[in-house]
Amino acid sequence: MNTSAIRQSHWVAFLFLAPASVLLILHHWLGLSDALNMPTPTGERAAHLFNWIMAALYLLGVAAFSLHAFSFWSRCWRWVWAKLIFLGLYWSAILILA
Repeated sequence: MNTSAIRQSHWVAFLFLAPASVLLILHHWLGLSDALNMPTPTGERAAHLFNWIMAALYLLGVAAFSLHAFSFWSRCWRWVWAKLIFLGLYWSAILILA
């Protein structure tokens, strides 16, 4: 399988969402604070930075996932709707678990 075939695969988009999921699991495992936009006490600087990185990776992953999904619009619109529904479920799961 060559690079072009991998890029045009429907399943490669799900890899864009993996880093945020891993960081969320790591966030809970480390027991970090959930405060993102609040003034951060001195001892919470690492948690604050980790939260910003996790949020940035999540948004970048969602953007890359969406761009990849919409690149298939001309070939198969059913896949685009299925991916957008999955993205909504993924976002809901992140909000519930966070």
